[in-house]
Amino acid sequence: MEYSNLISLSKAIDVPTNLSISKVKIIDLGAGVYNTNLSYQSLIDLNLAHVIGFEPNPDELQKMLANKPENFDYLPYAVGDGKDATFNLTVLPQCSSLYEPNRELLDLFSGLRPRPGRPGAFGVVKRLPVQTRRLDDIPNCAHSDYIKMDMQGAELDILKGAIETLKTTLIIEVEVEFIPLYQNQPLFGDLQCFLREQNFMFHKLLNIQGRPIAPMTYDKRGLKTYSQALWADAIFIRESLLRNPTPLTGEQLLKSALILNDVYHSYDLVYHLLSYYDSRFGTQTASDYANAVKKVPTLKRSYMNLIDELRDLEAG
Repeated sequence: MEYSNLISLSKAIDVPTNLSISKVKIIDLGAGVYNTNLSYQSLIDLNLAHVIGFEPNPDELQKMLANKPENFDYLPYAVGDGKDATFNLTVLPQCSSLYEPNRELLDLFSGLRPRPGRPGAFGVVKRLPVQTRRLDDIPNCAHSDYIKMDMQGAELDILKGAIETLKTTLIIEVEVEFIPLYQNQPLFGDLQCFLREQNFMFHKLLNIQGRPIAPMTYDKRGLKTYSQALWADAIFIRESLLRNPTPLTGEQLLKSALILNDVYHSYDLVYHLLSYYDSRFGTQTASDYANAVKKVPTLKRSYMNLIDELRDLEAG
């Protein structure tokens, strides 16, 4: 990976040798064989993270296990609310969900509705009965630091089954929808209200996407939007990271800073956390970090960015 316009926190500051920092424990709900550009790839490349992923489809799980990278574990569970459910496998596997696609709404948008001879990315090709597992009932998920979720509408169900898991979690990335692309799915506001009750604060939106309302199209594939936002990645942080870091350990402060810097490029919040860390431990990590940031000519910025094109949808 090229780091010319990135600051790696682990290389920018000196951590006291008497403070042992374990690898960041990542729960990735949606880490399938189709993910080729993981947002936390820099943490993997630097051997700073361990990832737990899930794949309920036995065929796909075998592919994942056959090509399992170092620092990854894959579990054969459909994570949800702990009840029996139906997993809807779609033409584009990334659109598969425990929720039924909302065909009536999807058909309003170019790039999402079927075309002659092509069922569209959300076309259901198989329905699989599954027994879901709650995160709180999976011992491997205890003491997580960072949760990344892309579960196509089922995110709130999963979070409600993760109350204990969330108590140690520092950062959450969750794909959210602004209108119901799946039938009866929770939307962004529902997740934000629930996470606020669990002491998480909304940080920012990334990778905002939409599609043009048919029959108008901006491009021939109908992937670039004119106006309607459909989904995005929402980043939530433990509220105490911004308002009152006192309850957090030194390790939690540094892990939070590492994730927020290397993955989300939230440089101002990172400096805020390191300043508090220094006041507690008598170090100078914040000044070391500021000096490293100043040396980068053009810092990577991740804030409210719009994704105009998703090549994978061509397969639909």
